[in-house]
Amino acid sequence: MMLILGVFLLFVSGDAQDLTPDCTVIPGKLRQISCGFGQVYGVNNANNVFYRMNNKWEQVPGQLLSVATGPGGTWGINPKYNIYRLQGSTWMQVTGSLLQLDSGGFQFLAGVTLDNKAVCLNQDDTLSGKSEVTFITYNLDLKYIACTQSVCWGVNSTNDVLLITGVQPYRCQGSGSQVVPGQKLYVITVSYDGSVFGLSPGGLIYRR
Repeated sequence: MMLILGVFLLFVSGDAQDLTPDCTVIPGKLRQISCGFGQVYGVNNANNVFYRMNNKWEQVPGQLLSVATGPGGTWGINPKYNIYRLQGSTWMQVTGSLLQLDSGGFQFLAGVTLDNKAVCLNQDDTLSGKSEVTFITYNLDLKYIACTQSVCWGVNSTNDVLLITGVQPYRCQGSGSQVVPGQKLYVITVSYDGSVFGLSPGGLIYRR
């Protein structure tokens, strides 16, 4: 699950329900943070990468704009929009360029290209350890995508929310997609248990 906010979060539903989460401030400043499969990575304003271990932040070599970690592995995008996969303690560049990526799907990767095309990598590529990979298109124009075990959620240029169903590790493009009526969102994220959170263009946080 990737969150584009650097400090921890208030999740408030759109029905004006007042939730009071039990939050703890963690030392450090980050521009972007990602958590999944028991791991937490973050990037600061200098594009330095950090990993949360033993209740403290450990710097990871490399310079990234954003990082995504989860069942699909740990991946990142550098300032030139090149794609990297963490292999042990080393970032390995793979083919392609992305604006945004998500590693929340089980053994597959999803992302958005520089021309706002939604794409994904099947498990054959995410687990291969090779630098040459083949992205598959969803035939959707999106600016943001987030996935879990069998579905992906996306947001397009007009802030419509889309649901991609039938997603599998060996068939990451899924079996179909549909527009979800209701609230328009600027960004969306989904946890591994299927909980969905979104941020509206006006800055309100919604939960599904």
